[in-house]
This record gives sequence, structure tokens and C-alpha cells, in this order.
Amino acid sequence: MKYIPNILTIARMVSAPILFFLIIQEQFLYALILASVLSISDALDGFLSKHFSWSSRFGELADPIADKIMLSGSFVTLGLVGIIPLWLMALLVGRDILIVTGVIGLQWRLGSIPMSPTKLSKLNTFLQLFLLLWILLNELTPLSTLVTAFLTYTVATLIVLTASEYIIIGIRHLRMRRQQ
Repeated sequence: MKYIPNILTIARMVSAPILFFLIIQEQFLYALILASVLSISDALDGFLSKHFSWSSRFGELADPIADKIMLSGSFVTLGLVGIIPLWLMALLVGRDILIVTGVIGLQWRLGSIPMSPTKLSKLNTFLQLFLLLWILLNELTPLSTLVTAFLTYTVATLIVLTASEYIIIGIRHLRMRRQQ
């Protein structure tokens, strides 16, 4: 039973390319259903890990990777097919590249460092998932352009804020190491 969160995480990773394909094929109903299932599985694996103490080192590393694959891949796909603005796609991918290269650099320089998402980053992930679902639903039935714009700019703002937050965290790790 304790492996259920890891199975859900792996299932998200494996299913993400299907989501991208559905978006490219303009199969938005199926894309919306799959994105919803993947979002629920993300919440479920987090709940199971915390509630039943079924967390593992693999899950701690793989869960954010699964999120990045699904969200970054979805937004890249949506950007490339012209559904979302390219600047939003670039901002999201740029943030993810910054975080991944920053973590790799810190690990290389400092050795093992604790990694955990911040509250702001969790909010960012939630709103990115919500925006993804909103956009897919909007492709099926036109929704409020005002809400779409609000969500887009809110996510963009959170992308910048969380990137800044992780830069500050990285600098703190470097300073703490220098003081030791």
C-alpha cells in the first residue's frame, strides 16, 4: 500500500505525453478529462504520502519532476499550437530551467541539500493546474476572457515570485555553507 503514491507519480509521468498528443490533435474533451485525472492523482498521492506517512525519497524527487513534465509539457504544447501566449510558455519553462539548474548547481557545490516546495510554489502549481484545466475547458466552450486573463497574469506573477524565492533560498544555502 505504501507504494501507491509512487505508482500514481509514475502514472502521471507516463500519461503526460498522451495529454500533449491530445492537445495537438485538438481532442480537448479527452485532454480535459486526462488532465483532470492527472491533477486528482497529484493531490491524492500528496494526501496519501502525508496522511499515511507513505512518503519515500523516490517520491520526494519524482513528484515534482512529474509535475514539471505534465505542466511544462502541457504549457509548451499549448504555446506551440497557439492556444496560450508564447511569453507565458517561455516564462514557465524558464523558471523550471532556472530551478533545475540551480538545484543541480547547489548539489554539485554543496552536496546534498534539503529540497521541499515552498507554500508559494505549491500555490503556483495549483494555479497552473487550474489554468490548464480552464484553458482546456475554454477550448470546448468559450469562457470569460476576463477570468482567463486574470488567471494567466496571476500565474505569470507567481512564476516570477517563486523563481525569485528559490533564488533567495539558493543564496541562503551558499551563505550558510560559507559561514560553516
